[in-house]
Amino acid sequence: MSVHPAIRLSGVSKRYRIYDRPEDRLKQMLWRGRREFFREFEAVKPLDLTVYKGQTVGIVGCNGSGKSTLLQMVCGTLAPTQGVVDVQGRISALLELGAGFNPEFSGRENIYLNAAILGLSEQETTERYDDIVAFSGLDAQHLEQPVATYSSGMYVRLAFAVAIAVDPDILVVDEALAVGDEAFQRKCFARIHDLQERGATILFVSHAAQTVVELCSHAILMDRGEKICEGEPKDIITGYHRLIFAPQEKREAIREELKQGRIAAQVSAIADSGDASANERLQSESRMEYEADGGYISNSHICTLEGEETSIVKTGGRYRLRYQVTYDKDAVQPKYGMLIKTKRGINLGGAVALELAQAGFTAKAGQVVDVDFMFDSPLRPGHYFINCGTTRKQGDEDVFVHRIIDALQIKVVDETKNQAIEPAGNIDLNIQCRLIA
Repeated sequence: MSVHPAIRLSGVSKRYRIYDRPEDRLKQMLWRGRREFFREFEAVKPLDLTVYKGQTVGIVGCNGSGKSTLLQMVCGTLAPTQGVVDVQGRISALLELGAGFNPEFSGRENIYLNAAILGLSEQETTERYDDIVAFSGLDAQHLEQPVATYSSGMYVRLAFAVAIAVDPDILVVDEALAVGDEAFQRKCFARIHDLQERGATILFVSHAAQTVVELCSHAILMDRGEKICEGEPKDIITGYHRLIFAPQEKREAIREELKQGRIAAQVSAIADSGDASANERLQSESRMEYEADGGYISNSHICTLEGEETSIVKTGGRYRLRYQVTYDKDAVQPKYGMLIKTKRGINLGGAVALELAQAGFTAKAGQVVDVDFMFDSPLRPGHYFINCGTTRKQGDEDVFVHRIIDALQIKVVDETKNQAIEPAGNIDLNIQCRLIA
């Protein structure tokens, strides 16, 4: 990542005038500002933002938080009410579905139209036309039909194919990829990885938390038009989930905590320290508890099959995750879960225990349920984190009773190293290889 900014916003905001009646617009024009017949809505409150060259930044937030408005100001399709937007480099954007397309034009005509908007000459578009068509996966018959006849998936396939064909310095994507099928999404993410390796800057809006964690090097949380906090994707996603799952009466307090920087702590310093003894209990300094609602989790720990507590886990071994849930009120059809993640927050695997829920069980107020997961450890050496959570049935939905992010930290060691194989990734697949020379 470069130290030179690709995008810099200084005091940027966007306000709209809201008129209750159509005639109020005419009155406002005739009075020429001497009276106001409107009320203002601040879609984006004044904010500063710097995105550096080569950085991939994810923006998360609830619907209506100002994410799309912010991206439109970055792309220049919307003028800010105040502030300065400075963009360095060719920018290519995939905003709302079909933006930049003429619905009456054919797919082929829209390729040339959209490419021209993005800065390509007709000759450059002709040279790249076959690659655009190949990436979109659309056949010749559809390319000659008006895009008004396209499905939403066909729209986004063609739009993304054109957007990446211009070899942008900056790529802006606003949730559009959620429309495509799984095969196309995988192809898009592979292309995004290619752009990252070539040093492109990417600004990415998504409601898919894992996508932000996996793709981005930095993340921003927005709420009600305001930039609440920014930092490591794993921490920002934790703060985002904490905000959206909070009870309504406590949401404002949590919002203020996030604004003050009280998100999840960074990965524990222990994670990069020297060896730990088999009896050492590693502390998870990034531990974050969601608001309890009817019960709470306690005494979470990892132990051997014989019951000896440990934070040191061996590759290929089998272990137990144990915790207790104490109920303050009745919980209908409770479920219990665990999830193992990397230091960056990427999910590796987990499980949800359904036995009590399927049996129609109700945990009574004052009751304690012991949860005991047994699991294999195919993990490669390193430090990992474990989430614990429990839900109850409320109507047709499962709602959290309590949830702890990074409840435990474990260190994985490998005592059976195979010098003939150099492992890669986080999972030990017990790979063997025969070479015939």
